[in-house]
Amino acid sequence: MGEYAALVVARRRLRPATAALYAKLLRLTILPTWANRPLDDITAAEISTWYAGMQNTPTQQANAYGLLKSIFKEAIEEGILEANPCRVKAGGQKQRAREIACSRVRSRSPPPRRPRGRRGSDGWPRPRGL
Repeated sequence: MGEYAALVVARRRLRPATAALYAKLLRLTILPTWANRPLDDITAAEISTWYAGMQNTPTQQANAYGLLKSIFKEAIEEGILEANPCRVKAGGQKQRAREIACSRVRSRSPPPRRPRGRRGSDGWPRPRGL
C-alpha cells in the first residue's frame, strides 16, 4: 500500500498546497497504519475502525479518508482491485469540530436613489438651462 499510494499521489498534477497536504496526510494518517499492507488485504471493517479513530480531528479525518478512497479508486481502475474497501457513509464530508458563533450584522442602508427628470447620457439629470 505504501509504495502504491506514493506512486499514485506522485503522478497526479497537483497544486503545491495540495501536494503538501497529501504528503502530510500520507505521513501522519495513512502510511503509519497501511504502509506495509497489501492493497487487497485491507478490509472495509479495518478502514471504518481507522476512520473512527480520527474523530477528534474531523477535517483531517475527512481529508485522509478522501485521499485513501481515491487511492483505492485508482487501484480499481487499474485492475489491481475489484472493490473499494472505503465504504464509510459521508466519510469525506467535513464536519465542524465546534459551532461558530455569528455576530449580529446591521443591515446596510439602500443606495441613494437617483433624482427623476431629464437625464443625460450618463444617467444623471441634466442641468437646467443647457
